[in-house]
Amino acid sequence: MKIKPIARHRIARIVEKWLLVEPLLLATWTSHALVSEPRIQTIRVQRGRIEYNPEFIDELSDRNLEATLRFEALRILLKHPYSRRQAHSAISYAASNLTLQEYLQTELPFPRARDVFGDRSYDQQFFEFYYHKLLEQSPTSLNSGSEETASGAPGEGTGGADGTPASGSSGSAESESEPGTAGETEPTSDSNNSPPDLLSVYTNPDLSGVENTNQWDRDELLSDRLDDLVRMAQANESWGSIGGKLREQILANLHPKLDYRAVLRKFRTSILSQQRRLTRMKPNRR
Repeated sequence: MKIKPIARHRIARIVEKWLLVEPLLLATWTSHALVSEPRIQTIRVQRGRIEYNPEFIDELSDRNLEATLRFEALRILLKHPYSRRQAHSAISYAASNLTLQEYLQTELPFPRARDVFGDRSYDQQFFEFYYHKLLEQSPTSLNSGSEETASGAPGEGTGGADGTPASGSSGSAESESEPGTAGETEPTSDSNNSPPDLLSVYTNPDLSGVENTNQWDRDELLSDRLDDLVRMAQANESWGSIGGKLREQILANLHPKLDYRAVLRKFRTSILSQQRRLTRMKPNRR
Protein backbone atom coordinates (compact mmCIF):
# COMPACT_ATOMS: atom_id res chain seq x y z
CA MET A 1 0.00 0.00 0.00
CA LYS A 2 1.43 3.33 -1.08
CA ILE A 3 1.65 5.87 1.73
CA LYS A 4 0.45 9.34 0.78
CA PRO A 5 2.93 12.08 1.78
CA ILE A 6 1.70 14.57 4.33
CA ALA A 7 0.89 18.11 3.25
CA ARG A 8 4.01 19.75 4.69
CA HIS A 9 6.30 17.29 2.91
CA ARG A 10 4.54 17.90 -0.41
CA ILE A 11 5.00 21.65 0.01
CA ALA A 12 8.67 21.25 0.98
CA ARG A 13 9.36 19.01 -2.00
CA ILE A 14 8.02 21.62 -4.42
CA VAL A 15 9.69 24.59 -2.75
CA GLU A 16 13.07 22.81 -2.79
CA LYS A 17 12.91 22.73 -6.58
CA TRP A 18 12.94 26.54 -6.59
CA LEU A 19 16.50 26.61 -5.22
CA LEU A 20 18.09 26.75 -8.67
CA VAL A 21 15.27 27.94 -10.91
CA GLU A 22 13.31 30.40 -8.71
CA PRO A 23 15.70 31.92 -6.14
CA LEU A 24 13.56 35.01 -5.52
CA LEU A 25 10.38 33.01 -4.95
CA LEU A 26 12.31 30.67 -2.65
CA ALA A 27 13.68 33.57 -0.61
CA THR A 28 10.21 35.10 -0.43
CA TRP A 29 8.60 31.84 0.68
CA THR A 30 11.20 31.10 3.35
CA SER A 31 10.87 34.63 4.77
CA HIS A 32 7.53 33.49 6.23
CA ALA A 33 6.69 30.77 8.75
CA LEU A 34 4.76 27.82 7.33
CA VAL A 35 1.97 26.87 9.75
CA SER A 36 -0.64 24.11 9.55
CA GLU A 37 -4.04 25.57 10.44
CA PRO A 38 -6.96 23.11 10.09
CA ARG A 39 -9.47 25.76 11.19
CA ILE A 40 -9.22 27.64 7.89
CA GLN A 41 -10.57 26.36 4.59
CA THR A 42 -7.66 26.69 2.17
CA ILE A 43 -4.40 28.69 2.39
CA ARG A 44 -3.68 32.29 3.33
CA VAL A 45 -0.85 34.74 4.05
CA GLN A 46 -0.89 37.10 7.00
CA ARG A 47 1.52 38.69 9.48
CA GLY A 48 4.61 36.82 8.35
CA ARG A 49 2.85 33.43 8.30
CA ILE A 50 1.68 31.12 5.53
CA GLU A 51 -1.21 29.15 6.99
CA TYR A 52 -2.72 26.16 5.22
CA ASN A 53 -5.37 23.54 5.75
CA PRO A 54 -3.82 20.07 5.22
CA GLU A 55 -7.06 18.80 3.67
CA PHE A 56 -6.87 21.51 1.02
CA ILE A 57 -3.28 20.55 0.17
CA ASP A 58 -4.24 16.87 -0.02
CA GLU A 59 -7.03 17.62 -2.51
CA LEU A 60 -4.69 19.36 -4.96
CA SER A 61 -2.74 17.59 -7.65
CA ASP A 62 1.01 18.22 -7.77
CA ARG A 63 0.53 20.57 -10.72
CA ASN A 64 -2.17 22.62 -9.00
CA LEU A 65 -0.25 22.64 -5.74
CA GLU A 66 2.84 24.13 -7.37
CA ALA A 67 0.68 26.74 -9.10
CA THR A 68 -0.95 27.58 -5.75
CA LEU A 69 2.41 27.97 -4.01
CA ARG A 70 3.66 30.24 -6.80
CA PHE A 71 0.44 32.22 -6.52
CA GLU A 72 0.89 32.82 -2.80
CA ALA A 73 4.64 33.53 -3.09
CA LEU A 74 3.95 36.22 -5.67
CA ARG A 75 1.14 37.60 -3.50
CA ILE A 76 3.75 38.09 -0.77
CA LEU A 77 6.29 39.55 -3.20
CA LEU A 78 3.78 42.13 -4.43
CA LYS A 79 3.00 42.88 -0.76
CA HIS A 80 -0.76 42.59 -1.09
CA PRO A 81 -1.15 41.34 2.52
CA TYR A 82 1.03 44.20 3.79
CA SER A 83 -0.50 47.13 1.94
CA ARG A 84 -3.09 49.53 3.31
CA ARG A 85 -6.14 47.62 4.53
CA GLN A 86 -9.09 47.92 2.16
CA ALA A 87 -12.69 48.26 3.33
CA HIS A 88 -14.16 45.28 1.44
CA SER A 89 -12.35 42.03 2.15
CA ALA A 90 -13.95 39.92 -0.58
CA ILE A 91 -13.27 42.54 -3.25
CA SER A 92 -9.72 42.98 -1.96
CA TYR A 93 -9.13 39.23 -2.32
CA ALA A 94 -10.68 39.22 -5.79
CA ALA A 95 -8.49 42.15 -6.88
CA SER A 96 -5.38 40.41 -5.58
CA ASN A 97 -6.29 37.21 -7.43
CA LEU A 98 -6.98 39.14 -10.63
CA THR A 99 -3.56 40.79 -10.43
CA LEU A 100 -1.74 37.52 -9.83
CA GLN A 101 -3.61 35.62 -12.54
CA GLU A 102 -2.90 38.37 -15.06
CA TYR A 103 0.85 37.98 -14.62
CA LEU A 104 1.14 34.26 -13.86
CA GLN A 105 -1.73 32.96 -16.04
CA THR A 106 -1.91 29.71 -14.11
CA GLU A 107 -4.17 26.74 -14.77
CA LEU A 108 -6.03 27.46 -11.55
CA PRO A 109 -9.67 28.44 -12.14
CA PHE A 110 -9.17 32.14 -11.44
CA PRO A 111 -10.76 34.63 -13.86
CA ARG A 112 -8.75 36.95 -16.09
CA ALA A 113 -9.45 40.68 -16.18
CA ARG A 114 -10.98 40.37 -19.64
CA ASP A 115 -13.41 37.76 -18.28
CA VAL A 116 -14.55 40.03 -15.45
CA PHE A 117 -14.59 43.40 -17.22
CA GLY A 118 -15.00 42.32 -20.84
CA ASP A 119 -12.17 44.61 -21.93
CA ARG A 120 -8.62 43.63 -22.87
CA SER A 121 -7.34 47.09 -21.98
CA TYR A 122 -7.64 46.08 -18.32
CA ASP A 123 -5.06 43.30 -18.71
CA GLN A 124 -1.95 43.32 -16.48
CA GLN A 125 -2.88 46.22 -14.25
CA PHE A 126 -2.11 46.63 -10.55
CA PHE A 127 -3.91 45.65 -7.37
CA GLU A 128 -5.43 49.05 -6.48
CA PHE A 129 -6.70 49.52 -10.04
CA TYR A 130 -8.61 46.24 -9.98
CA TYR A 131 -9.92 46.92 -6.49
CA HIS A 132 -11.54 50.22 -7.46
CA LYS A 133 -12.86 48.80 -10.74
CA LEU A 134 -14.45 45.89 -8.88
CA LEU A 135 -16.00 48.33 -6.42
CA GLU A 136 -17.73 50.04 -9.32
CA GLN A 137 -19.28 46.75 -10.39
CA SER A 138 -22.31 45.22 -8.76
CA PRO A 139 -21.67 42.29 -6.40
CA THR A 140 -23.71 39.97 -8.63
CA SER A 141 -21.42 40.47 -11.60
CA LEU A 142 -18.37 39.77 -9.44
CA ASN A 143 -19.88 36.54 -8.11
CA SER A 144 -20.97 35.29 -11.51
CA GLY A 145 -17.55 35.97 -13.01
CA SER A 146 -15.70 33.97 -10.38
CA GLU A 147 -18.20 31.10 -10.40
CA GLU A 148 -18.20 30.78 -14.18
CA THR A 149 -14.43 30.57 -14.28
CA ALA A 150 -14.15 28.23 -11.32
CA SER A 151 -16.71 25.68 -12.49
CA GLY A 152 -17.23 26.28 -16.20
CA ALA A 153 -20.88 27.34 -15.84
CA PRO A 154 -22.76 29.65 -13.50
CA GLY A 155 -23.92 28.00 -10.31
CA GLU A 156 -22.17 24.65 -10.73
CA GLY A 157 -19.28 25.50 -8.42
CA THR A 158 -21.58 26.24 -5.48
CA GLY A 159 -23.73 23.18 -5.50
CA GLY A 160 -26.15 23.76 -8.40
CA ALA A 161 -28.19 26.88 -7.92
CA ASP A 162 -30.69 25.76 -10.56
CA GLY A 163 -31.22 22.27 -9.17
CA THR A 164 -31.68 23.05 -5.49
CA PRO A 165 -34.99 24.94 -5.62
CA ALA A 166 -36.42 22.37 -8.02
CA SER A 167 -35.64 19.45 -5.73
CA GLY A 168 -36.90 21.34 -2.71
CA SER A 169 -40.22 22.21 -4.37
CA SER A 170 -40.79 18.67 -5.63
CA GLY A 171 -40.01 17.29 -2.19
CA SER A 172 -42.55 19.59 -0.55
CA ALA A 173 -45.19 18.69 -3.13
CA GLU A 174 -44.69 14.98 -2.54
CA SER A 175 -44.78 15.41 1.21
CA GLU A 176 -48.17 17.08 0.94
CA SER A 177 -49.67 14.39 -1.32
CA GLU A 178 -47.82 11.25 -0.17
CA PRO A 179 -46.05 11.64 3.17
CA GLY A 180 -44.62 8.14 2.98
CA THR A 181 -42.56 8.87 -0.15
CA ALA A 182 -40.97 12.10 1.07
CA GLY A 183 -37.78 10.29 2.05
CA GLU A 184 -37.14 9.20 -1.54
CA THR A 185 -36.25 12.74 -2.61
CA GLU A 186 -33.71 13.33 0.17
CA PRO A 187 -30.67 11.77 -1.58
CA THR A 188 -31.21 14.04 -4.59
CA SER A 189 -31.36 17.18 -2.48
CA ASP A 190 -28.30 16.10 -0.49
CA SER A 191 -26.27 15.60 -3.65
CA ASN A 192 -27.29 19.01 -4.95
CA ASN A 193 -26.49 20.70 -1.64
CA SER A 194 -23.07 19.06 -1.27
CA PRO A 195 -20.34 21.59 -0.40
CA PRO A 196 -18.02 22.71 -3.22
CA ASP A 197 -14.52 21.33 -3.45
CA LEU A 198 -11.85 23.31 -1.63
CA LEU A 199 -10.21 24.52 -4.85
CA SER A 200 -13.48 26.22 -5.79
CA VAL A 201 -13.59 27.73 -2.31
CA TYR A 202 -10.03 29.02 -2.73
CA THR A 203 -10.80 30.72 -6.04
CA ASN A 204 -14.16 32.17 -4.97
CA PRO A 205 -13.80 35.48 -3.08
CA ASP A 206 -17.30 35.14 -1.63
CA LEU A 207 -16.41 31.84 0.06
CA SER A 208 -12.85 32.54 1.24
CA GLY A 209 -12.19 36.26 0.72
CA VAL A 210 -13.02 37.44 4.23
CA GLU A 211 -11.19 34.57 5.91
CA ASN A 212 -8.06 34.95 3.80
CA THR A 213 -7.76 38.74 4.13
CA ASN A 214 -9.04 39.56 7.62
CA GLN A 215 -5.48 40.15 8.89
CA TRP A 216 -4.19 42.08 5.88
CA ASP A 217 -2.84 45.46 6.94
CA ARG A 218 0.11 47.76 6.45
CA ASP A 219 3.34 46.31 7.86
CA GLU A 220 6.41 48.43 7.24
CA LEU A 221 8.85 45.93 8.76
CA LEU A 222 7.82 43.04 6.53
CA SER A 223 7.60 45.35 3.52
CA ASP A 224 11.19 46.47 4.10
CA ARG A 225 12.34 42.84 4.35
CA LEU A 226 10.68 42.04 1.05
CA ASP A 227 12.23 45.14 -0.52
CA ASP A 228 15.67 43.89 0.54
CA LEU A 229 15.00 40.55 -1.18
CA VAL A 230 13.98 42.34 -4.37
CA ARG A 231 17.06 44.59 -4.32
CA MET A 232 19.27 41.54 -3.81
CA ALA A 233 17.63 39.80 -6.76
CA GLN A 234 18.11 42.92 -8.85
CA ALA A 235 21.78 43.18 -7.92
CA ASN A 236 22.48 39.49 -8.59
CA GLU A 237 20.12 39.11 -11.56
CA SER A 238 18.49 36.21 -9.72
CA TRP A 239 14.91 36.81 -10.86
CA GLY A 240 14.28 33.27 -12.07
CA SER A 241 11.27 33.14 -14.38
CA ILE A 242 10.06 36.59 -13.26
CA GLY A 243 10.44 39.04 -16.10
CA GLY A 244 8.77 41.62 -18.27
CA LYS A 245 5.90 43.60 -16.80
CA LEU A 246 5.83 41.48 -13.66
CA ARG A 247 9.38 42.52 -12.83
CA GLU A 248 8.44 46.15 -13.46
CA GLN A 249 5.45 45.76 -11.15
CA ILE A 250 7.64 44.35 -8.37
CA LEU A 251 10.23 47.11 -8.76
CA ALA A 252 7.48 49.74 -8.74
CA ASN A 253 6.44 48.52 -5.27
CA LEU A 254 9.86 49.22 -3.78
CA HIS A 255 9.97 51.81 -1.02
CA PRO A 256 12.76 54.36 -1.59
CA LYS A 257 15.60 54.01 0.88
CA LEU A 258 16.18 57.02 3.11
CA ASP A 259 19.60 58.12 4.30
CA TYR A 260 18.76 58.57 7.96
CA ARG A 261 22.08 60.33 8.64
CA ALA A 262 21.27 63.02 6.09
CA VAL A 263 17.76 63.39 7.50
CA LEU A 264 19.05 63.77 11.07
CA ARG A 265 21.74 66.21 9.93
CA LYS A 266 19.17 68.37 8.19
CA PHE A 267 16.90 68.24 11.23
CA ARG A 268 19.74 69.27 13.55
CA THR A 269 20.65 72.16 11.27
CA SER A 270 17.07 73.41 11.23
CA ILE A 271 16.89 73.28 15.04
CA LEU A 272 20.15 75.20 15.44
CA SER A 273 19.09 77.83 12.93
CA GLN A 274 15.87 78.44 14.86
CA GLN A 275 17.79 78.96 18.11
CA ARG A 276 20.03 81.72 16.72
CA ARG A 277 19.32 85.22 18.01
CA LEU A 278 20.59 88.04 15.84
CA THR A 279 21.84 91.21 17.63
CA ARG A 280 23.73 94.38 16.68
CA MET A 281 26.84 93.28 18.53
CA LYS A 282 29.82 92.33 16.49
CA PRO A 283 30.53 88.59 16.48
CA ASN A 284 33.30 87.41 18.76
CA ARG A 285 36.21 86.41 16.54
CA ARG A 286 38.15 84.56 19.23
